[in-house]
Amino acid sequence: MNIVSDNEIIFTTDHLNIVVLGGLRHDMLDTLRVTLKISAVTSTRPPLRINIDLYNDHQLDKLIRKVAQVLQVGTAVIEAALSDVINQMERYRLDRLAQHQYDQNQQQVSDNQRDDAIAYLKDPDLLLRTESDLHDIGITGEAQVAIITYLVMTSRKLHQPLSVVLVGKKYSGKSYILDKISGCLPPQDIRQQSALSDNSIYYLKRHELQGKVFIITDIDYTSRSVLPIAQLQTKKRLSKTVTVKDRSGLLRTVTLTVEGRVAVVGTSTTDNHDTFTVYTTTTSEHDEQVMRYQKDNHAGITDAAKQQFIQQRHQVIQSVLQPINIVNPYATLIVIPKEIYNPRQVLQLLLNFIDTITYYHQYQREQHINHTTGEISIATHPDDIVQAVSLLREILLRKADELPQAVRIFYEWLRSWRTDNTIGFYTKDIRDAYAIHPRTLTRHVKVLLSYGAITITGGNKNHLGFQYKLSNYDSITPTKDSITSQLDDMLKNIWEHYNSNNSSDKPENLSKTVRHSKTKP
Repeated sequence: MNIVSDNEIIFTTDHLNIVVLGGLRHDMLDTLRVTLKISAVTSTRPPLRINIDLYNDHQLDKLIRKVAQVLQVGTAVIEAALSDVINQMERYRLDRLAQHQYDQNQQQVSDNQRDDAIAYLKDPDLLLRTESDLHDIGITGEAQVAIITYLVMTSRKLHQPLSVVLVGKKYSGKSYILDKISGCLPPQDIRQQSALSDNSIYYLKRHELQGKVFIITDIDYTSRSVLPIAQLQTKKRLSKTVTVKDRSGLLRTVTLTVEGRVAVVGTSTTDNHDTFTVYTTTTSEHDEQVMRYQKDNHAGITDAAKQQFIQQRHQVIQSVLQPINIVNPYATLIVIPKEIYNPRQVLQLLLNFIDTITYYHQYQREQHINHTTGEISIATHPDDIVQAVSLLREILLRKADELPQAVRIFYEWLRSWRTDNTIGFYTKDIRDAYAIHPRTLTRHVKVLLSYGAITITGGNKNHLGFQYKLSNYDSITPTKDSITSQLDDMLKNIWEHYNSNNSSDKPENLSKTVRHSKTKP
């Protein structure tokens, strides 16, 4: 293969000269459409020029017969030559694609920016500093949601990427949070969709989602499309066989395949998702914070240049994070409290989240080389586990709550509103005191009745409605205390195990890291 230029590639065999005019496209790996000029080495016959898709067997067979007829060369010779040429084209095209992707990742990153990003990643208070940056780019009052979402997006480079759904009521800023955080990642690593048809995921390019963050802005309207995405996350591969018409009009079967590791992030207004779920804040204090920021933004008080600088800096930070193997020597000491539902799912979530925090701290972790395989890995530090547990503690507690999160929030308000359990109330009384949609109120009341959190004491459904009162229902407080105690015992055990081998490091780091994760800008 002789690459004269991007628009002229020459292949020479013992019997044929094959020139590719116009070059090769490397953005469509499912076809190999080229313009060829084919001539015989030992013949003065004029060359044959043709535009063809070399992946189309019907067209390829016709080409072989035509070349044999025009140039008087055996079909076996032509078939062998074209087979070798196709193999070389494929290797060349894949090399060009890899180089193009590398150039995209490395573009416009100076040595100073790279040094600054590495210094940032070596900061002992890395998560605290990242939380502060996310606040400064305009995510107000959502420190925990923001840092968890940022880490989930960072996990796209790991062997087991995470997925997360941001749940909140309408207009609670879920999509805004995703837009702000996705701006902190290299643009080529983001794939965002507002809607998906049921089968559209199968028609993506084979490796289009590899190492990407796939953002679905409203999962509620694409629930059927999420199923294959979940399968892609689990198996790292999707395939589906469909019937299509070729260029000659004949029907044939084609297997569509999508491969790769992908982090999936979405938003929803419901909390019935069997995945990693975080909830946006719905308090009046948070509303005041957001509205104050909105006013400052429109008044020109916020620093837009600083926000842009922070996002561009994090794009460089994300680009210098390198894929690396992670070993958690404390994985056998991780214990899921017995009160938590689906303990196997929760354990996998916690282990993967710990790996993500370790990965984000890769410039602070000692590298180890496997002398047998040559593989480089980093080991999880107890600080990583403490930070993961601190960030996920409320989520773990919710995993043990039999009430859905929205109902739990409503019920806690109800208890603070009716401190005297002996006083009855009607749904009209609730609507007078609490801004809630009637249908939502009806659903919440049904759930609380089914769990015995409230009881009917009178009234009827035809006039004022039923009268309710609070019962002595408090299923979560003892459970929270038990889970908290078990998690603290687990962390203590991990630190004791660490300190037995590293006596110079003291468990004072435990309190430091918990403060780090809970601090809100």
